[in-house]
Amino acid sequence: MFSHSLVTFGTTPSILIALEKDILLNKSRRKKGDTGKRYSVAERKKILAFAAKRGRGGITAACRTFGVSYIALRRWMKYGPEGLPRGRGTARTGLDGRKLRRAKTALLNLKSLKRQLGQLQKTLKQLTK
Repeated sequence: MFSHSLVTFGTTPSILIALEKDILLNKSRRKKGDTGKRYSVAERKKILAFAAKRGRGGITAACRTFGVSYIALRRWMKYGPEGLPRGRGTARTGLDGRKLRRAKTALLNLKSLKRQLGQLQKTLKQLTK
């Protein structure tokens, strides 16, 4: 029993065709990521009020009751129920520590090279006299 270059070993061709279709369909389907639920600002305020009312242990109770992750709840507490502002932030113009050290080192190397160049030019003038 042969079916278009597939060895079937006792299975019917219709089963093989169904398996091939299933494999092709599953391969083209994209697995959705774990994005989680999106909460409106009103829902966030309600959940935060619930957690604040409970006091100690309120975060855990809110997580269990509303199904919110601990990390999301802490983020709402830190940045407020509106969350972080969307959009492009302003670019940092200052240098951080690493870049500043690199710039200082490059400047010191440049000064050293200029000094050496001056000494070599003096030596060359003396030799050409």
